[in-house]
Amino acid sequence: MTTNSNNAPKTYQDLILRQEFTHLRLRFPHGSTWFRILPGLSQSAYNWLLPILVFEFPGGRFVHPASFDPNKRSAFDVAREWFLKNDPRALRSKENKTGFRLSPRKVCAFWVIEYSELSTHSLRLVLESFGDGTRCPIGLAREIWRKVFEKDENSFLMGNALDPDRGVMVHVQRCMRKR
Repeated sequence: MTTNSNNAPKTYQDLILRQEFTHLRLRFPHGSTWFRILPGLSQSAYNWLLPILVFEFPGGRFVHPASFDPNKRSAFDVAREWFLKNDPRALRSKENKTGFRLSPRKVCAFWVIEYSELSTHSLRLVLESFGDGTRCPIGLAREIWRKVFEKDENSFLMGNALDPDRGVMVHVQRCMRKR
């Protein structure tokens, strides 16, 4: 990684997706986005949602090896264990927002068919946060997951997300944030 005089990284490497899939990622624009979930990731939960752990740092982000093999570890794990034992106050927490962030974030990937206003369809890969609200805000992937498994007043699923005829259409409305 190259740095300038301010020690800020000049490049950012997003190593979550293989380069040939980056153009397929669904980046939610401001306004409405409609899509249907597709089945198909072999290691995915519920036959459509692939949970992954992601490390983020100023120069980029990458997938934690434990996402696919629970016995795998990374250098971040070793560093986190050392800090927990020797200097836990140096780690990022609610009290120390500038501390070292050595814990991975929960992210999910899943394939969708995006519908546009022009009646065109395109295959996209959604890669969004699956945060549950304990350490970070509730992630968009978790909200979508909750909507897909929403139950009616009789405790029955409102729809099957993967049904080819009556699958759940998901609507995401992205609004501008007031600062």
